[in-house]
Amino acid sequence: MDIRRAAVARPNGLSRASRQPQVIDGRIVDPLKLAAVLDRKFGKGAYDVEMRHNKFLVRARAQLTQDEIQECSYC
Repeated sequence: MDIRRAAVARPNGLSRASRQPQVIDGRIVDPLKLAAVLDRKFGKGAYDVEMRHNKFLVRARAQLTQDEIQECSYC
């Protein structure tokens, strides 16, 4: 087994395989609302978020639903 490809324990409890990002358009999402939804769903520190090219890359043990993303919108 290739050690570099083995699942590695992460501080937030996520394996490398479960860390494929969910991409969310940053133009429609309020970052503070996104953080609140992620905290409520996964708990503080149990996810990673990056902003690249005006898109949020969310890595967590599950993806947000469309309803949860809608909760994060500016409108």
